[in-house]
Amino acid sequence: MKFSHSLQINAVPEWTDKYLAYSNLKKAIYQLEKEQTPDAAVPYSDDAEGEILESAALLREPNQSASNKIFIPLLDRELQRIVAFYTDKERELEADREALLGDIERVEVAEFPYGEGDGEDEEGSDEGSDDEDVDAVPRLRRSSGSRRRPSWRGRRASKADLFSDPTRYNESHPHDTDLREAHYAQPAPDSPESSNLLLPPASDGGSSSHTRFPTDATRRPRTLSNPSNGHNRSPSAPNKRPSTRRLSMSFFGRRRSATAAEIAPGEAGASVWTAESDYAIDQRIMFKRRITDLFVAFSELKQYVELNRTGMKKILKKYDKITDNDLKDTFLEQVVDRAYPFQKGTIERPDESILSLAQAYAKVVTLGDVDLALKQLRSHLREHIVLERNTVWRQMVGQERRAHGISLSQPQLAIAKAGKATGIARYVPSWLSRRLVVSTLAAAVLMAVVDADIYDRPEEQNCLAILIFCTILWSTEAVPLFVTSLMVPFLVVVLRVIRTSDDERAPANDAAKYIFSQMMNPTIFLLLGGFTIAAALSKHGIDRVLAMRVLSLAGTRPSFVLLAHMAVACFASMWISNVAAPVLCFSLIQPILRKLPPKSPYAKSLILGIALAANIGGQASPIASPQNLIALQAMDPPLDWLQWFAIALPVSAISLILIWLLLLLSFGSGRGTVINRIRTSKDSFTPTQWFIAAVTIFTIALWCVEHTIEPVVGDMGVIAIIPIVAFFGTGVLTAHDFNSFLWTIVFLAMGGIALGKAVVSSGLLDSVDQFVNNAVAGMGVWQILAVFSAVALVVSTFISHTIAAVLLVPIAAQVGQGLETPHPRLLIMATALICSAGMGLPVSGFPNISAVSQEDEMGERYLFTGDFLKNGIPASILAAVTVDTVGYLLMRLLGL
Repeated sequence: MKFSHSLQINAVPEWTDKYLAYSNLKKAIYQLEKEQTPDAAVPYSDDAEGEILESAALLREPNQSASNKIFIPLLDRELQRIVAFYTDKERELEADREALLGDIERVEVAEFPYGEGDGEDEEGSDEGSDDEDVDAVPRLRRSSGSRRRPSWRGRRASKADLFSDPTRYNESHPHDTDLREAHYAQPAPDSPESSNLLLPPASDGGSSSHTRFPTDATRRPRTLSNPSNGHNRSPSAPNKRPSTRRLSMSFFGRRRSATAAEIAPGEAGASVWTAESDYAIDQRIMFKRRITDLFVAFSELKQYVELNRTGMKKILKKYDKITDNDLKDTFLEQVVDRAYPFQKGTIERPDESILSLAQAYAKVVTLGDVDLALKQLRSHLREHIVLERNTVWRQMVGQERRAHGISLSQPQLAIAKAGKATGIARYVPSWLSRRLVVSTLAAAVLMAVVDADIYDRPEEQNCLAILIFCTILWSTEAVPLFVTSLMVPFLVVVLRVIRTSDDERAPANDAAKYIFSQMMNPTIFLLLGGFTIAAALSKHGIDRVLAMRVLSLAGTRPSFVLLAHMAVACFASMWISNVAAPVLCFSLIQPILRKLPPKSPYAKSLILGIALAANIGGQASPIASPQNLIALQAMDPPLDWLQWFAIALPVSAISLILIWLLLLLSFGSGRGTVINRIRTSKDSFTPTQWFIAAVTIFTIALWCVEHTIEPVVGDMGVIAIIPIVAFFGTGVLTAHDFNSFLWTIVFLAMGGIALGKAVVSSGLLDSVDQFVNNAVAGMGVWQILAVFSAVALVVSTFISHTIAAVLLVPIAAQVGQGLETPHPRLLIMATALICSAGMGLPVSGFPNISAVSQEDEMGERYLFTGDFLKNGIPASILAAVTVDTVGYLLMRLLGL
C-alpha cells in the first residue's frame, strides 16, 4: 500500500489537515526533477515573530545543491506546522487529564449518600412538585458532623447540582431522573463492565413487578479492604462489581432511595467506587467514559508523532533517490529529531499520561487491577480505530467507485444523446448479448459437426467438433479463455475421443484418468517454478535493482536510452514473464515521461518499444511464455535450456535491434530530448535478496544441464520444485503470493495440452497430416517453415499467443515427422518463436494491452491503434523473417 493511502487510513479524521503534506511534497519532488533550478539562495526569515527555518544552518552550508535550497524550506514549513499543532494539542489534553484526575479526587473525598431511608412518604413527596417556584434556588443545609436531608427552597435542582452534590442526587425530580437514565443507559455493546453495571437482575418467572430491588440474598457480599489497590483484595472478592442493582426509576411511581436494608453487609463503609447508590454508579460510568476518551486521544497523539516521522523519512528517501542527493540522514538527525514532538522526552510523555489514565481507570472500574484496566482501555481503542478506519476506507472506496462510474458512464451518455436505436436494432432484446450469441453458435457448430459424416471413425469426428468449438470460443473470447480450457477434458471424456493402445475407443473412466494425467504433467510444474521465481524477484525488488543498474549504463542519449529500456524489457520477460515485465518497465520510465512535452514522439517510441521488446522476450527462455512450454511438451526429446538459449537468444537479440531501428525510423532519434542519467539504488542487497538470487541461479543452472543429470532428476519439472519449496518453505513467499499466481494461464496451458493429446489419440492429427502433406508436397523444409510462419503470425496476431501454439504446434510436429527427412522439433521450435512475434494489434498479447492503456498527466493515451498498425505489423514481419533465416540456420546447426 502506498504511504499516502496508509496515512489517510491511519490519520485521525479531525486532524487530517494537520499531518505531513506527503502528496504535496512528492509533487514538489517531481517538479524539481522536471525543472532545472538555478543555484540561487533561498531566503529565510529571522524576524522577531519566530518564523525561523528549523534547518537554516543546513541552508547556509556551501555545498547545498539548488534542489536542497528549494526543498528544505518546504520541509521546514511542514515541520513547523506539525510542531505547532502537537504543542497545542498536548497542552489541551494535559489540561483535560489534570481536570479529570482532580474531579476523581474531589468525588473520592466527598461525602455521598449510601441509600439510608428518608422516613418520608414517597407519594406525599410528589405533591405540589409541579407548582413549585422555578425561579428560586435550592440550598443545602448541613450541620456540623452529621448529614441531613436537603431542604428544598424553590425549584428542583439542576443537573449540574445533581452531579456536584451527592445528597441531592436521589431526591431529584422524576423528569431529571428520566434524562439521566436515558443518557447513561446506553453502554458500549462490547463492554461487559457497562452491561453489568446497568442491567437489572433477571426477573423471576412469576413476578409482575416492573421494578426489582436487590435483597440481601441477591447481593454479592464484598470483602474489600482497599478498593484502589488490587493487591489488597481478598481471594473471595469478585473480579468485577456485582451485576445486580436496583432500577433507577419505576414506571408507575416515583423513584425512591435505597433503604438501609438494601445495602449489602459491609457496604456502609465503602467508597464511591464500590457503593451501589445511583449517584456512585453514575459517577463511575461518567468517569469511565471520560478516561476512555482521554486514553484514545493520547494514543492518537502518540500515533500522530510516529506517522509524521515515518512520512518525513519516506519523503526524504524519495527525494534523495530522485534528485541524487544525500539529505535524509542529515535532516532527520539535525532537524527532525531536535524538534519538540520528536524529542525523546516528548515521545515518552504520552506513555506516562496513558499510564496515569490506566491507574485512574483501575481505581474507578476494575477495583485497582491496572493490567485489566489497560486491557479494557486497549479494547476500547481498538474498537475506535476499527470504526474510524472502516469509515475512511469506505469513503476512499466510494470515491474510487464514483470516479470509475463517471468514466464508465460517458459512453452511455453519448449513446443516450444519440437518440433511440433505429432500424433492426429496435427489435434486438436487451438480454441478447454477444456472449450469448457466440456461445450458442459454438454449441450449434459442435452438435452439427458431431452429427455430420466427415470421418469414418467417431473419435476423429468428435475431436474435430471439439477443436472447432474451442477455436471459436478462444478466438472470440466470448467466455474467459481458461473456462474454455476447462471444458476440454469434459468434452473429451463425454464424447469419448480417446483411443486405447489397442486402437479401440476408450471407456469414459479410462479416458478421464488418461486426460487428467496428461494435464498435470512436468510441464505444468515447470510453469509453476517459473511463476515462483518471478514472484520472488518482483516481491523483493531484485528485478527493479537489476533493471536500474542496466539502465544507468545507457547514458543520456535518447536513442541509446530507448535501446536500453527495450533490452531491459526483453531480459525481464525471460524470467518474470511478459505480463509483469512491461508493468515494471513502464514504472521505470515515468520520470522520463513526466519531463517530456505533450504529444512527444519519443514518448510513443519509448512505450511502444518496451511493449514490442517484451513480446520478443517471450521467445528467449523456456519459462518466458506458455507457448514455449507447449512446444517443449510436443518435442521428443525436448530441448534442454542451453540448446534453447543457443537458438532463441541470437534470434531475440537480432529482432530487438531491427525493431529498435524501425522505431528510430518511424519516430526519430529523439534529438533535443533532455534525459537525466538513471541513478542506481544506493541500498545494498539484503540477506533475503542474496538467498533468492542464489536459489534462482542454482535452479537455472540445473535446467541448463538437465540432460546430463536426467538419470537423477528425471525431468525439468522436478527441478522446478526446488524454488517452490525454497521460497515458500522459508517464508520468502506466502500463501497469498501462491494464490496470486496467474492460475488462468496454468489452466489455459492444461487445456491446451489436453486438447493436443486428444487430437493425437483420436487419430485426427493423422488425417490432418495427410491433408497438409498433400498441400506442401514437393516443398523443402525451409519452404514449409515459411508457410507455417505466415500462418502462425496471422493467427497469433488476432488471438492469444498461447492459443495459437495450442492449435499449430501439434500440426507442425506431425508435418515435420512426415517429411522425407523428419524435422519435427525444428518446425515446433520455429512455430513457438513466431507465436511470440505476433504483435501487430493492441490486443496482440498483454504487453500491447498494457502499452495502449498508458496515459499522460492529462489522462490522454500515448498510443492508438494506428501506432500499432504502422509499427507493430512491420515489427512482427521483421521478427518472423529473423526466425526463418537466422533461427533456421541455428536450428540446422544444432541438428534439429
